[in-house]
Amino acid sequence: MTVKITIDCMGGDHGPTVTVPAAVSFARSHPDAELVLAGLDDAIRVQLKRCKALDMRSLSIVNASEVVAMDDSVEVALRKKKDSSMRVALSLVKDGCAQACISAGNTGALMAVSRYVLKTLAGIERPAIAFALPSQRGYTTMLDLGANVDCEPQHLLQFAEMGHALVSAIEGKERPSIGLLNIGEEVIKGNDIIKRAGELLRASTLNFRGNVEGNDIYRGTVDVIVCDGFVGNVALKTSEGLAQMLADIIREEFSRSWATKLMALLALPVLSRFKKRVDSRQYNGAALLGLRNLVIKSHGSADAYGFEWAIKRGYDAVKNGVLERLTRALEENADPLARAAATGAGAGAGELDVSGAQAFPSATTGTAAGSTHRPHEMVHSTIYSRVLGTGSYLPSARVTNQELAGRLAQQGIETSDEWIVARTGIRARYFAEPEQTTSELALIASQRAIEAAGIDLQAVDLIIVATSTPDFVFPSTACLLQNKLGIRNGCAAFDVQAVCSGFAYALAVADGLIRSGAHRNALVVGAETFSRLLDFNDRTTCVLFGDGAGAVVLGASDRPGLLASALHADGSHAHILCTPGNVNGGVVQGSAFLHMDGQAVFKLAVNVLEKVALEALAKAGMSAEQIDWLIPHQANIRIMQSTCRKLGLPPERMIVTVDEHGNTSAASIPLALDAAVRDGRIKPGDHVLIEGVGGGFTWGAAILRM
Repeated sequence: MTVKITIDCMGGDHGPTVTVPAAVSFARSHPDAELVLAGLDDAIRVQLKRCKALDMRSLSIVNASEVVAMDDSVEVALRKKKDSSMRVALSLVKDGCAQACISAGNTGALMAVSRYVLKTLAGIERPAIAFALPSQRGYTTMLDLGANVDCEPQHLLQFAEMGHALVSAIEGKERPSIGLLNIGEEVIKGNDIIKRAGELLRASTLNFRGNVEGNDIYRGTVDVIVCDGFVGNVALKTSEGLAQMLADIIREEFSRSWATKLMALLALPVLSRFKKRVDSRQYNGAALLGLRNLVIKSHGSADAYGFEWAIKRGYDAVKNGVLERLTRALEENADPLARAAATGAGAGAGELDVSGAQAFPSATTGTAAGSTHRPHEMVHSTIYSRVLGTGSYLPSARVTNQELAGRLAQQGIETSDEWIVARTGIRARYFAEPEQTTSELALIASQRAIEAAGIDLQAVDLIIVATSTPDFVFPSTACLLQNKLGIRNGCAAFDVQAVCSGFAYALAVADGLIRSGAHRNALVVGAETFSRLLDFNDRTTCVLFGDGAGAVVLGASDRPGLLASALHADGSHAHILCTPGNVNGGVVQGSAFLHMDGQAVFKLAVNVLEKVALEALAKAGMSAEQIDWLIPHQANIRIMQSTCRKLGLPPERMIVTVDEHGNTSAASIPLALDAAVRDGRIKPGDHVLIEGVGGGFTWGAAILRM
């Protein structure tokens, strides 16, 4: 079996002066290995020439024009250095040209680029750096060693699951023991995150032995020690420093006199064994667990001998099938809640994640109308929301630009398909029949979303409808929808009115209520019959809008799905997009038609959409490069393209339905989301950025992990 490994030759403190000689030395001692050297071609060839290895057949070069420096930010590594040696090396692994990647580069950048290029395994939110440290009883696997500085309790649980799977796969231990690194063994010690993580671990099926202290790392008290990346990295670097200090002290003491030198000569076999055991270079190379491919992180300061050991770690991992065994062990041995999430992540289109439905079983019967609706008891102390299913509906009447232009021509209004497409990107839209109401459109979209979520109808305990075109002044469209769905459990139901930002607002509200523990299965709908507000004597607005509905079911989960959201409004701009009418004394006062200052809306929209997207990304701790799909409000293709361009995303990663749907206001985002889920573009595990802007003036964004 030939083992193919890519080397990020430009990574680390010393770059190719260390990585290339290490690769040459390793290749000479491992004839069954093929190494692909990624980096600046000229710099690599200089080192190969010095090593007299220019003609080695087992070494090949792939040029990369950029280098991720050790002090580069994640943003720079992801967005600005797309042809870096790090990214090229990882891409070769993703494309199947190699089985593992070795890098001594910037840890934060390597983790971020690896997550973006390779993606994570199902059910894993954050990969972790893991390594087996020597102990009095053999080895202790410790994670995380520096990839995640700030962790939530569920992340520490996932680290434990990965450590359990790794030790089970490599050492054959059926139930490896697990400890949580803390400042004391007592349950009451530690900060809130550690205490809550301990609760999760005790509630899991893992062989959790409780808290362990720093001195347990090298005693071998447990097989796996779990901690956040900050603590783990400090512990690792402290250990390396201590080992180096001890070696220096021993060397110094044995060099004091001829007598001590003679004693050193007599003790040479013992000293050699001691040096070998404490030489940190031989322990260089840690696996980034949780990725779909194998990545080994070397110390940035490693010399050629140390970096060669990192290559050996990757080589051994490939030969032993570590990734395959780890993946299998994760599936077989993970906590039942984690398996439930993984099962949901593997579902087909429209069944994105049923972890909420499985981890928090839904009631099959509801309470009587008017009875008290009690919050459900949650399994874990930390609650999140995830998308369980999506649905959408468009009226049957599809109206093309040509058809609309023909109707307007009869009224003396001049327009054309070319004029509309050039300014908006719209080619068609759907209009509801005169007797169709907003709640009727919402009904079909909701039924499809609930079916896709795979939950019982009566398990829906919250309904939020985003709309600016309700059936009545009151009651709310949400209440009418509840009745039409046949939900009889007395669940909360209300409307949100933020016009084209409405769905982003409704989603954030539902997420907050689920996180509070008050609800666990929320039906969130965007539905509009905007054709009722159009003045067909105004060609600047009547060609833009259409009718439709989209829906999602958000379910409570122990794993984050809605990662972050940001909402804003500025009422001083109310006049640029509005329907300035109201009912007074049985008649409409003001105008019942939509009015819009197109240029003012365009200018404001392109400004706030970029800002709110970046705000949501910052809250999620992500960069735009980590977004798999952008779903902007489908208002105008030029606004959408501008936002996509400002975020540095390629246009093919933007979901576009405005050409077929027109602007459906609050329905546009869930309509586009459902379309992309059902046609297979959006897959489980993908990160989706949604953003909307509308009258008010309102704007908002949210980031979803599907």
